[in-house]
Amino acid sequence: MKKHSAADRKAQIKVLVTKLKKEPNLLQKRITEGSIEKALKERRAAFKIDPTTGQYCAFCIIWLTRDNHIFEVGDIWVDEKYRRQGYGGGVFKKCLDLLPEGAGAFLITRELSVLKLARSLGWQLERNNWTESKFWSRIAEPWDRYEEGTASEGVLMFWMP
Repeated sequence: MKKHSAADRKAQIKVLVTKLKKEPNLLQKRITEGSIEKALKERRAAFKIDPTTGQYCAFCIIWLTRDNHIFEVGDIWVDEKYRRQGYGGGVFKKCLDLLPEGAGAFLITRELSVLKLARSLGWQLERNNWTESKFWSRIAEPWDRYEEGTASEGVLMFWMP
């Protein structure tokens, strides 16, 4: 198996960030090369690499919150040519395995496939609009805050041990 240099990894992350930035349903402010690199280093991200191109074809990240026991599982992404092949579910489940023991998690999605996957794994729906959830507003980092002019559609889901 070919070893990848630090320069290769940086190039891969740069391409990944470019692709993530094209997804309108992801929170863009926090998606940077530095934040992705840090999450990978801290083992807070799951991914699948295309063996022929060496590029990310699926990705999911665990974002830190203000509460050390609750994390956001987010930015579940699959490159267009790999969709509907189970890669999204694979990286999502791997992210859950990366959570610290006893930790809770939440996600916000408007993707029906993510909603169905999360429900199949025991995640619960928040009945209130996510922008008005007291839970979410207490733990969300400032870049996650709902901004006027952006779409607020989406479902807040919880997973607690």
